[in-house]
Amino acid sequence: VWPTAFKWSIILSVISIALQYVFSLDNDMSSLEAIKSSTKWYEQLLGYLIPIVIIFLAIREHKEKDNQGYLKFGWGLGTSAAIGLISGVIISIFLYLTIFAETEVLISELMDPEFAKQGLEGEEADKARNIALMFSSKEAMAIFSLIGNVFISMVVGVVASLIMRKNPETV
Repeated sequence: VWPTAFKWSIILSVISIALQYVFSLDNDMSSLEAIKSSTKWYEQLLGYLIPIVIIFLAIREHKEKDNQGYLKFGWGLGTSAAIGLISGVIISIFLYLTIFAETEVLISELMDPEFAKQGLEGEEADKARNIALMFSSKEAMAIFSLIGNVFISMVVGVVASLIMRKNPETV
């Protein structure tokens, strides 16, 4: 499992990081509305399709090369979980060191006008700011990214394993 998972995790990480970098060059990060409207549909589509394709390819390789054409459900799920974990760690570290630093500052700058729109002032705004900053810190975003990556990989792994499952014949 691990050699196959490591290989495909590196591929997934490199592609994801490259796409994240390319897409961040094109996005307007000046306000919350701009952030929401600048994310294009094809960016979201690629963000889901690429991991799905890579996990299917990895499970197929694990089935054909490592298991002589057989694949138990657990083997496929284990492969996808390993891919999610390894690529999640790599991507989270990259995002922690680069993009999340910018995002954390941006969120801090954009909070006050949003709080004013909602009628929050003084101590109420300070409490809301502290809660928002707790969940938008670089560390929190890296952890959420890792957890999300593993979860999505396992969901895809369940589907892929059910589709490609071929239990070894018992004698």
